[in-house]
Amino acid sequence: MRHVLALGLAAVLALATIGVTSAAWAEELTVEGVVTLGTVDGNLAIVNVSDSVPPPKKAAWATVSPDGKTIIVTLPRFNPMYYAWVEFSVENTGSLPLRVEWFWVDAPEELEITPFGLSPGVSIGPGDTASPFGFEIMVPHHFHEECEVTITLDYKAWFE
Repeated sequence: MRHVLALGLAAVLALATIGVTSAAWAEELTVEGVVTLGTVDGNLAIVNVSDSVPPPKKAAWATVSPDGKTIIVTLPRFNPMYYAWVEFSVENTGSLPLRVEWFWVDAPEELEITPFGLSPGVSIGPGDTASPFGFEIMVPHHFHEECEVTITLDYKAWFE
């Protein structure tokens, strides 16, 4: 009988220990944190600007915005049927591959703008540069104003 009492007491103590341990681990725990996978960033760089004005003159010129996302092409007053070509590259300055979605162009509707070398969906690895991309800008004979054409890069992470 003594063994049964000792065994019963041991069982009660064991169950009590398990209950206390279980109660200690049953508390709610909240963990907050930030996970950074990397950065997605791209910049435009002008490779070449040329036009239909005979050398050594060059009428068109281009600049890149301070954030590197937009090229501003300035076209002067034109001769009839003036052409300009803007060639540029895209550099991935982030730590993740980026995918070029498209280039948005803002220009007077009278201008005829034709892309070349552009391929939506092009992936560019971190630190890599892709080129050439560009636009041919044709000014019709009836348009005689100085104007600007803006070209803006649209990109996303390659996995989006």
